[in-house]
Amino acid sequence: MQGFLNVDKPGDISSFEVIKKIKKLLPPKCKIGHLGTLDPLATGVLPIALGVGTRLISWITDHTKEYIATMTLGATSDTLDAYGSITSTGRFDYDQDDLLKILTAYRGSIKQ
Repeated sequence: MQGFLNVDKPGDISSFEVIKKIKKLLPPKCKIGHLGTLDPLATGVLPIALGVGTRLISWITDHTKEYIATMTLGATSDTLDAYGSITSTGRFDYDQDDLLKILTAYRGSIKQ
């Protein structure tokens, strides 16, 4: 088996767990790999290469990616993510122009 699959990954499973589930359905010794990792909370397309398709991963992963996020402004959790308990909230009134100026800091290449 060879080629690519686009998996719509739900938000309650890691990319590695997706690979494990698909690998059980494949013939023995069939190579499998994913083109990037989505956090367990993240949902979206997880491209998966099969067989000789895995040889193309390095050629594909260097291209631009786009992310769309939904966030809650003004809330902080004890774990600094959506899993934690909210420890503080605040109300912020921004107009669209203010938000667009703030969000420019999150565009482009960002090292994590």
